[in-house]
Amino acid sequence: MALPQCAVLALRAPQALLDLGWTWLPGFDEQGGLLPDGCAAQVESLAQLRTRFAALLQTLQDSHGWARRDVYVLGFSQGGTVALDLALNVAPPALGGVVSVSGGPFACHAEATPRTGTGGSADQEVTPLLLTLGARDGRVPPRRAAAALAALQRKHPTATKGWECKTFPRGHCMIDSEQEMRSVMELLDSRFRLRNIAMEEHPDVRTEWT
Repeated sequence: MALPQCAVLALRAPQALLDLGWTWLPGFDEQGGLLPDGCAAQVESLAQLRTRFAALLQTLQDSHGWARRDVYVLGFSQGGTVALDLALNVAPPALGGVVSVSGGPFACHAEATPRTGTGGSADQEVTPLLLTLGARDGRVPPRRAAAALAALQRKHPTATKGWECKTFPRGHCMIDSEQEMRSVMELLDSRFRLRNIAMEEHPDVRTEWT
């Protein structure tokens, strides 16, 4: 994507996965067995990641002037689940939007108390979310992920207002079609705003982004 007036921050997952790379959530137990999605260890990691992301968002705002309204998050697989968790649990004000690619919600998300869309006027703004799934995805089965998101929306209709879930003809992989990318761009188009640089540089104009 060649978006104007955008800076991209690529985050490395915090947990080392043997010598294979890095991961957002623990995937194996001490005996090397595969952990099920949404297990206690992964739920605990999600809670820790919320704290780290909250600190990052505050630093971006205080030190670099990145208003939360202009921050967009995209994640794939486990990163998509982390992104979805952030959309639900980020403290107000809401983010610009979240795209979760093949990263469905866990059962804990339906049981949790959202931080957005639950209180006063500032809390009522919801972070928009698009969940895209692969029809041939064996890692994150689309029917299961879509059903989990639907359950989450029934439990927390205000906090998930306007959230979308779409399925595309692919497996467990990143966006690989014009149709899927178009859906992402439509989310961005509904929220994206451009700065008037010439106006901001005028000596008689003071602009503050919130």
